[in-house]
Amino acid sequence: MVAWVVGVVLLVGLGVYVWERVTDEPDVLLVGDSILRQTGGVLPDELPDYEVANRAVNGSGLLNPAVYDWVERLPGLLAQHQPEKTVVLFIGNYAPEDQWWIGPDGKPVRPDSPQFFAEWRAQSEKIVTELEASGTEIYWVLPPPVGNDAGNETIIGLREVYRDLAEDHPSVTLVDAAPSLTDGTGEFVGSVSDEDGDTLVLRVADGVHLGEEGARRMAAVIAEAVLAAA
Repeated sequence: MVAWVVGVVLLVGLGVYVWERVTDEPDVLLVGDSILRQTGGVLPDELPDYEVANRAVNGSGLLNPAVYDWVERLPGLLAQHQPEKTVVLFIGNYAPEDQWWIGPDGKPVRPDSPQFFAEWRAQSEKIVTELEASGTEIYWVLPPPVGNDAGNETIIGLREVYRDLAEDHPSVTLVDAAPSLTDGTGEFVGSVSDEDGDTLVLRVADGVHLGEEGARRMAAVIAEAVLAAA
């Protein structure tokens, strides 16, 4: 009898442990760079009924694996978190010249070259294929303009890459971050004024990273997309 009771207790304890592990798994996984990492800090406020796993890595991209190799590490993250939904955002971080991606021809890939965008597209394809295999819903964010011409050349090219990716993969829902972080014409703006005349900071001095209001707006746009599909 004692052995039977102990066995029942162990089984119940195991069941509770498994149930806790399952229910504690985050519903939303964040995959991306510092812009998404900033957004992830406030996204739980916009998605109070979801668990959010902010795994975005500052400075990371899809062609600088020395910082973080997303293609290699993503399968492990998906196995660990088993997300219902995954948000992806990469604005184009690249490596110093001595660490440029090597193309199929054995030569370094110059930033913003046609080959750069082709290689970024190929790595994006690998990311989407892995996400599709896991069964997670995919929300890929189109990055907003930044405050310098060189950066915007990258942004414009990547927005086209991501649109092309979504055309080939109906599983991908595009989320456009630009309208919430630009003026009425789609141009970069660093700050806006509220109805009381107070300044709301959308982007900090580097013209790339988010201010408090910028992070909140980005989070709101992502949350709206996620909830629309819920």
